[in-house]
Amino acid sequence: MAAAHNELQVVAAIIMREHEVLACRRNPDKTFGGKWEFPGGKLEPGESLREALVREIHEELDVLIEVGDELTSDVTTTDGLVIKLTCFRASLKARAPERSTDHDALTWVSISSLPGLDWAPADWPAVRVLQSTEAAN
Repeated sequence: MAAAHNELQVVAAIIMREHEVLACRRNPDKTFGGKWEFPGGKLEPGESLREALVREIHEELDVLIEVGDELTSDVTTTDGLVIKLTCFRASLKARAPERSTDHDALTWVSISSLPGLDWAPADWPAVRVLQSTEAAN
């Protein structure tokens, strides 16, 4: 099935370290500037979701990741934009990221503290799933 013309296909990484997850704050000059999100980005033509995620994380955070299971795939409509965000669990292959080309802040947050951040609308479904899986464990 083809994506709707105005639908943006985006992938994000839920990068875990110990019992914390990496959250990134969008640069103020971007859409949803100042809001937190899981790192990732848009697919390029011909890329699989996993290929796009590895490329985006390398471009944004200058680190390599191992992509794991799909956590969520949700469609969010906000400000006339339809965003299909697929989030994958991921792990760092080596060092942790120190900076981002797309974000003005990076932080490691416990899953129970995730709701305290001001998340971009498309990232809320993944926050809720992370919380419910954490509560079940």
